[in-house]
Amino acid sequence: MFVWCLLLAVPAFAQQGPAVAVGQIESIGINNFYRPGDWVPMRVRIDSQSLDPGTYTVRIEQRDLDGQKVFWTRAVPITGGGQERFEVYFMPDPLDGGLSSNPAELRRQLRVTLADDDGREVGLLQLPTPPRSSEAIFNSARDIRLVIAVSPKPVPTGDYGDRGLRGISEDVAFLAARPADLPQSVLGYDMADAVLWGDYSVDELDPVQKRALDEFVARGGHLVIMQRPAEPQTVLQWGALLPVNLTGTTQVDLPGLLSPGDTRGWAVEPTVRNQETREAIDKVWPRIRGTATLGTATPKDGAIVETRWEGMPFVVRKTYGTGAVTWLGIDVVANPTLSPISRGWAGIWSNVFGWNDDPTFIDDLNPDDDTRQAFQSAGPRDFGTALLDGMKQSGKSAALVGIAILFFVGYWLVAGPGVYLYLATKKRASLSWFAFGAAALAATVLTLGIVSLVLRGDPQVAHQTLLRGGFDPRLGTNDGMAVAYSNVGLYIPSDGDQTIALEGFDETNLSTVTPYIGHPRHYEQSRSSSGSYEINVRTAGEVGVGAEDIPFRSTLKKLETVWRGNLGPASSENALPRIEGAPKLAATGTRISGKLLNVTGQNLESVWIAYRQPMSGGAWWDQLLFIPTWENGTEIDLAVAARGTENNPTRNIVANNARPFANQQVIGRLDAPGFWPLKMPFLRGINIAGGGQVDELDAGALVMLSFFDRFPVVRNEQNNSRSRIDPRRLNARHYDVSNALLSGSLVVVGMAEDAPMPVPLTVNEDEATGDGTVVYQFVLPLERETPTASDTTADTAPQAEVDDLPRE
Repeated sequence: MFVWCLLLAVPAFAQQGPAVAVGQIESIGINNFYRPGDWVPMRVRIDSQSLDPGTYTVRIEQRDLDGQKVFWTRAVPITGGGQERFEVYFMPDPLDGGLSSNPAELRRQLRVTLADDDGREVGLLQLPTPPRSSEAIFNSARDIRLVIAVSPKPVPTGDYGDRGLRGISEDVAFLAARPADLPQSVLGYDMADAVLWGDYSVDELDPVQKRALDEFVARGGHLVIMQRPAEPQTVLQWGALLPVNLTGTTQVDLPGLLSPGDTRGWAVEPTVRNQETREAIDKVWPRIRGTATLGTATPKDGAIVETRWEGMPFVVRKTYGTGAVTWLGIDVVANPTLSPISRGWAGIWSNVFGWNDDPTFIDDLNPDDDTRQAFQSAGPRDFGTALLDGMKQSGKSAALVGIAILFFVGYWLVAGPGVYLYLATKKRASLSWFAFGAAALAATVLTLGIVSLVLRGDPQVAHQTLLRGGFDPRLGTNDGMAVAYSNVGLYIPSDGDQTIALEGFDETNLSTVTPYIGHPRHYEQSRSSSGSYEINVRTAGEVGVGAEDIPFRSTLKKLETVWRGNLGPASSENALPRIEGAPKLAATGTRISGKLLNVTGQNLESVWIAYRQPMSGGAWWDQLLFIPTWENGTEIDLAVAARGTENNPTRNIVANNARPFANQQVIGRLDAPGFWPLKMPFLRGINIAGGGQVDELDAGALVMLSFFDRFPVVRNEQNNSRSRIDPRRLNARHYDVSNALLSGSLVVVGMAEDAPMPVPLTVNEDEATGDGTVVYQFVLPLERETPTASDTTADTAPQAEVDDLPRE
């Protein structure tokens, strides 16, 4: 018996490989933090003195939703004779609740090995200090924004985490990094909402890192570049990313930094009802003295000047691809007067990054405080769950359930009363048990045959896809930039490994086919499958992650794909769907004009058109136009749409307390407190499933996800202290296209149901077919008239926006 058990144990030991350390995992995530459900960068060091030169493979072992082993791999060249460092990527096991903070448990969860060219393990990589989940940074019902802070000095963030801080949609954590710490692939920015660049030269990035950062911004990210005080001209090394032409520097007085307006200040002072916080802020900000080095600059074509300091451009933004770059005239982190101040920064960072927050400090000890009552919450609402239903094969599931019910009823009738009554008429009722068994056997064989017949056929896809397109900063054309994110439910009626790949992507960019990971909160612990497969995660300069051999067993498997490439010329046979047009905005008022053409190939529903309008006094308003339907191949005249027709006027949400229902067109300010968040019913509990989850991607969830950063924080309605919610977007942050709106572009968002995947997905080189929901987001340059002197002085009443539009 002992020998038999030993023989059984040998294969298990062989699979584990040698427990010899050949290196060290130096870091996981960024600054030892990661976001659950997103790509996680890992830096590894291999001690190659004992290794022969050659190509080896770093293998990170995890599991997918079905319980199958996934080996996230990257081939690395080993030269031998020293310590060699590489960057690899993986997605953590979605059903373990994230990576454990306990070292012993992490060793059980995460096994990283090195294999030779023949696939034999040659050793293990030792684990570092366990990384922390981003959700563990603050104990709050709010979600969290992660900003990579590339600065030699710590970023002051004392407000976030304060239990009295209200008036913000999400908490904010700044992850400190040096240029050398930044990812070498765009995958490494998956967890980040923005990058803040301080007093470093961009030349400290190598070409691979520069490309990854460029790609992050172009696909929807946000880069904030603070003007260097000591070496100001080095900001010019950003090239096309920089939204200004720097002309020099000057010294400006710091007093007035927190004052609103376009002459003396730029960050709105927070509302403070908490005496202790009030004293902490009053001790420093009103007493600021000294100067700061302000860069003098002119905006580049297409850039917008959002804020001026004593008449000079101070906050300048420009769309880059479908993301944004912001130039901040001074480095507030490096300034020796400002950087020691620990409180009062939430309003400053909201202005810098364009988050439409209204930071408010309340007194937790006074439950009767009106401000406290305004921010009492009914709990979190997760909009990320609205993207999950698209992966379900509802038709196939319904057919199998129908067959099961039919055969259950038929079997019961035949094997039960049917057989008994028949035998009773023959006076042989004693044989009913034998007949019952025979009927059961026959029904089982018949059921297996029917099910086998039903499960035959071609691969089928159910999907939820986001297709985003816009101006390509490298090609200088709207035909260039495209990215498609798809959550896929793929049914393959075959057993064994299946080669699944994307087609038509740009080989200079990174496209991926991976198992769907999702957020741990979206799934319960459930393991049902065995087997393993490998995901080869390539990096910049290599063709994307494709041609994956994934094991199927005549069943559905959930995948996620990211396709990066070009829209292609509109006249091309392989051109991707798009929105075309040349919108134009008058210098004052709300005079939007131009025509938009729907060439997506689909009739669009729940269409949202957003743009920023400069008003008098240096203010900016975010305008949002809702159009219920838009037929394929037809145009929208923006000037007409903003007002509607005589028979169907566009309702003004400000003037009419309107809601986007049925066939009504609605226009209003997206960014105004008390307007959209209080008027749209989806924030008040409609379409909310159990556990605070939004169960459907409807018009409300679509606009919330698409312009999340520009929505004002939700407040309670009068006399209803529990009507507001804390919106969350677990595994749906990539739907946010706020940065393109923030930086002055016109953004069009709409969706089509029962539509094919806009990019081809193949199974064993044959295209998989099936329908799903496609969300289209297109970023179009917005031509802006240059205001004259009379324009800037005559338009003194922002209320003209209301008067400009028809009332009911």
